[in-house]
Amino acid sequence: MQASRQQLGETLEVSSRAGAFEAAQRFNGVWARLGRIAQAAELPTRARERLAKAQRLTTQLLATFTFFFATLPLQIEALALHPSWSAPSSNN
Repeated sequence: MQASRQQLGETLEVSSRAGAFEAAQRFNGVWARLGRIAQAAELPTRARERLAKAQRLTTQLLATFTFFFATLPLQIEALALHPSWSAPSSNN
């Protein structure tokens, strides 16, 4: 059971790092596209400022996601689940 918990933790850790990098790449693409659209639409200055603010907050958003998924294995471990516990079946 300890080995499977450790394996789960390692999997989540790798996934969260890879996921954060992939999400950052996707956000960069979205922000670039929104910038082009805003320029083509000749959005007012206030609207462009709000887009810029949202773009600046993307780093903090990704940091929050990364922190959450990095601490998830620790929270699961803290539950100290009995070794016989298994996830409920999703067969409907």
